Amino acid sequence: LAYGVPPVPRLSQLPDIRSLADAFETGKGDLRAVAHELRGWGSTLGGARPKSDYEDADGILHIAKYTTEKDTLPIERMEVATLRLAQEAGLRAATAKLALDRTSYPVALVKRFDRAADRGRLHYASARTFLGTDSGHYTDLADQMRSSCRGEELAGELRELHRRILFSILVSNDDDHLKNHGFLYAGDGNWRLSPAFDINPNPNGSTRLQTGIGEQFGHEPSIGAAVEAAPLFEVDKDAAMADVHRMAKVVSERWRPLCSEAGMDRQACDRYAGAFKRADEYGQTEGWKGQRRTPKKADLPDH
Repeated sequence: LAYGVPPVPRLSQLPDIRSLADAFETGKGDLRAVAHELRGWGSTLGGARPKSDYEDADGILHIAKYTTEKDTLPIERMEVATLRLAQEAGLRAATAKLALDRTSYPVALVKRFDRAADRGRLHYASARTFLGTDSGHYTDLADQMRSSCRGEELAGELRELHRRILFSILVSNDDDHLKNHGFLYAGDGNWRLSPAFDINPNPNGSTRLQTGIGEQFGHEPSIGAAVEAAPLFEVDKDAAMADVHRMAKVVSERWRPLCSEAGMDRQACDRYAGAFKRADEYGQTEGWKGQRRTPKKADLPDH
């Protein structure tokens, strides 16, 4: 979400860009000509899926992400729904909406958070750049934040990072690699977490976090491991369990309504049900009563 700003398309041009992106992905037509035209629309933005810049009627810049003929799942609808779900769960997440949402090829529009109100650029660094490595652990990010986010905001930033780990586990996000975490420069040598973005639930339930919780805890998407690791993020374990309960309840109760609002029918929602099994389990109020629940053996880290 933090690349250059080429000529920016408007709503009426999105179908044309989507068709170009689809032609490029499926290998239809003169690929050199298609690639050249896509570059003119700003489609050199990073990531595995076709995208471009987009400017809405109010002049607000977004990243437009396109549905293609190859898609077998409503990926763009799900991304918008999940970002809204993250916001409802209390995370700082990117604002997103859909265009062409009544068609078979909806476009996800994610508001750029690396632009100021005057459209000036805000300094952004991906977590990969922040750490200087292609892979790592959330505890590595926490350690780096201690030297790059000073003052009273540090505790809140570490708590936000830990909550994002919990949320990724609860929604089976399998796209949490270091390029999908980032930081914005806040001045005076301080960096803050950027809004969360690119959260993509795995319909079958994620079996591995792309960014590990910590060296001691590995990459298993385990709520128990995340809670045990909480003190490394300066979060009390009981407070972490309270976060789990609160967020799981929101996720369990709200993911289907939000997916429906994003235009997904019941069958499409059912295909994603496996992604939210952990939230359904941990969101149950019985046996919690605001206290720390004992994780199941399968949830606990091996150490």
